[in-house]
Amino acid sequence: MYSDYRIYGPYVNKDKRKRIVLVSKKDCHQKTSVSYPKYLVETSIGRYLNVNEQIHHKDGDFSNDEISNLEIVKLGKHQRLHNPPKVFEDKLTKCFWCHKLFLMTKKHQFHRRAKRTQNRPGPFCSRKCSGKYGQSIQAGTLGMNLLKFGETFANGNAEPSLKIQEGVETRREASRTDEGIVQRTNIERWRSKS
Repeated sequence: MYSDYRIYGPYVNKDKRKRIVLVSKKDCHQKTSVSYPKYLVETSIGRYLNVNEQIHHKDGDFSNDEISNLEIVKLGKHQRLHNPPKVFEDKLTKCFWCHKLFLMTKKHQFHRRAKRTQNRPGPFCSRKCSGKYGQSIQAGTLGMNLLKFGETFANGNAEPSLKIQEGVETRREASRTDEGIVQRTNIERWRSKS
């Protein structure tokens, strides 16, 4: 199998996995690298692995390259072994708009994950709250005045560089204390604290 190659290694990669370098005996400029466990299994069974076959370490230790610890598995099964599907459970969550606690079901969590909405605002307890949030974004009364912790004005040392419209006394803003966003409902109350 590998009789046409000179074998160098095994070498350890940054991710602690071993590889070998194969240099062709006919053309020294033709080089390739192969996973060391794959090389061991292929030489022990006497054939190359198929495209959809991979080597799995039974004990999960990549440094343990004994033949008894290595097994050939199909690509899909190998991916499921290392990345099991996420199991969702019903959980209590705070609404992004009205701050009420509601039960976020498995179906709701799966839908948010499937739509890749992790970086979007939410979750919302109802369509009504989602709609109110959308209206406030379109009207420009939300989002432009969110204050983040860690800036100089969070300690009361300096005012933020926000352009506050004249005559606007109150604004409703989102409260996301877990991500470091402060809730302000009254501009005058904020000015009195600083």
